[in-house]
Amino acid sequence: MGPGPNELGNSRKHIVRALDDSLRRLRTDYVDLYQLHVWDPGVALEETLSTLDGLVRAGKVLHVGASNFLGWQLMQAWALGRIHGWEPFVSVQNEYNLLSRASEWEVLPVCREAGLVLIPWSPLGGGWLTGKYRRGVTAPIAGTRVAESALPWQPDSWEQRGNERTWAVVDALVGVAEARDVAPAEVALNWLRAQPDVCAPIVGARTLEQLEGSLRSVEWELAPEEVAALDEASALPAPYPYSFVEQMTRMHDRLGDGAP
Repeated sequence: MGPGPNELGNSRKHIVRALDDSLRRLRTDYVDLYQLHVWDPGVALEETLSTLDGLVRAGKVLHVGASNFLGWQLMQAWALGRIHGWEPFVSVQNEYNLLSRASEWEVLPVCREAGLVLIPWSPLGGGWLTGKYRRGVTAPIAGTRVAESALPWQPDSWEQRGNERTWAVVDALVGVAEARDVAPAEVALNWLRAQPDVCAPIVGARTLEQLEGSLRSVEWELAPEEVAALDEASALPAPYPYSFVEQMTRMHDRLGDGAP
């Protein structure tokens, strides 16, 4: 993601150079998990995957994964890896939280099919799910990521999130948190733990207090009815063809059960 032509993309030159630079800075011989930041349409996938496989065989990387991939991109990488015997992806790191659930349409199904695990980034929606933002707030709060660093096109910016759907989700989140006497952030992280195919989310913390609050979320679990309430408040209307497939699946299930 650097500015130079050899500092961007998933070419063999860039991947090897970036890893060697990281190993030198980290003063280590290998990394446990090496992930592609995003799909690169300018480089043949075979070049990228064979390079990652070579790094694993060289002992510089233990496991490989991807980030910000679409479902078809993950499946293509999985299929090519099987054909050539290359080291398979073990993870995909995509945004996933109560405000961003589109990964459920294709990415999570691919994870189940291919045996990958989803590592959610931005589990608290860039701060929107921490309780700072409530219905009635009309501008970014000073000192927060939304106010200081989120660009208008980014998913956690005010331009993208300052809308009725966000307030509906926050209302439900705060309602569960107040009923349980816990912080909204704990509820948001607990909801992720209740989802299938999800590994431990990447939690960002600027203070020890924030970190301790996030860690408290593993000490209890949401009840099924609380999960259902959060699911309903945060549900995204599925566009075609997902809506069509869902309807046909429900019809198939009813017919299979002998229901009229």
